[in-house]
Amino acid sequence: MTKYERLADKLRADILSGVYAPGEKIPSENEIAQSQGLSRQTVRQALSLLEREGRISRRQGSGSIVKDLGLKREKTNNIAVVTTYISEYIFPDILRGIEQVLSSNGYTPLISATYNRVDNEREILSMLLTKPIDGIIIEGTKTALPNPNIDLYQSIRKAQIPMVFINSYYPDYKPEVYVVADDRAGGAAAVRLLASRGRSSIAGIFKSDDIQGHRRYSGYAEALREAGLSLRDDSVLWYTTETRKKLISSSLLD
Repeated sequence: MTKYERLADKLRADILSGVYAPGEKIPSENEIAQSQGLSRQTVRQALSLLEREGRISRRQGSGSIVKDLGLKREKTNNIAVVTTYISEYIFPDILRGIEQVLSSNGYTPLISATYNRVDNEREILSMLLTKPIDGIIIEGTKTALPNPNIDLYQSIRKAQIPMVFINSYYPDYKPEVYVVADDRAGGAAAVRLLASRGRSSIAGIFKSDDIQGHRRYSGYAEALREAGLSLRDDSVLWYTTETRKKLISSSLLD
C-alpha cells in the first residue's frame, strides 16, 4: 500500500467514524502534510482518491468538504466474503456452502483471503469501505491477539453495512451476529473420548494466535481435571500461523 493510500485509509476512517461530519471542512493540504509528515503531493493524491469515491468535494480556495452520503445504500446483490484461507483446511467446504446459499438467493459472493495477516485484513477492509456491497461475511484474523484494525470494523458498523463473523470474533469487538463452533466443548470432547478408551497420557496441539485454540485448550484442561489426569506442560504444543508449516513437516507428527 502506498503512502497516499494509507493516508486516504486514515481520512476515510475519520469520515466514517464522525471525526469529520458531513458539511465540515477537513484540514488543508498543508495542515495534513505537516501533521502526518508527508509531502503535499502525497496529500493531494489521497484527497483526489477520496473525491473520486464521492466522500469529499474540493473547490479551489474553499478546501475539502465532507459530503453528506446519508444512510441510503443502493442494493447491489454483492456480499463480500473474507476468510483467512480459501483452498486450505476446512475453507473449500465453508466457501462452497456460502456460495450455494448466496447464489440461491440472488447474491454474488466477492471472495478474498487475509492469509491470517492483519496487514492483509486492513487492506481488504479499507477496500470494502469503498465498494458497493450489501453485507460482509468475515472470519477474524489472529483473533487471540489485540487487533490493530478495530477502527475499520467500527467504521463498517458506522456505515451500517451488515456484517456476520464466522469461526471466531475479537474479544474487544463483539459483533451483533456471529456463527461459531463451541471450541471449548470440542476440546473437552476429544479428551473424554480418549479417556473413555483408557488413555491416561493425552497431549494437545493448539494454535496460539487464534481464539479457537485458546478455547479448545480450556476445554482440554477442564476435561483432564474431570478425569483426574495430569496436565503437563511438555504434553502441550502451541503453534502460530507462521510456524504451522514447520510443525506439519516436523517429526512430531510422523
